[in-house]
Amino acid sequence: MKKKNEVFLSNVEEKLKNDKSGDYRNEIMHILLEEALRIKALKQKENTVEEYNKIDGILTALVASMEVVDKRWSLFHEKKHK
Repeated sequence: MKKKNEVFLSNVEEKLKNDKSGDYRNEIMHILLEEALRIKALKQKENTVEEYNKIDGILTALVASMEVVDKRWSLFHEKKHK
């Protein structure tokens, strides 16, 4: 449950907090990984410098998103496992 003064940046963050089993985290991680693999495959094709830089930026953002999801979930649930 949400505490009175607790503020979430997004619905995803709130769902991660309530995701004690890790199923929602795993679902998001799977979606992001699949998209990262799809984008990475585009890097292997012949691209202009502009296209390559755009693809590289998207890939970097996807990897960063995965890190954020993992860290937020861990922050919410790590204390309970200690």
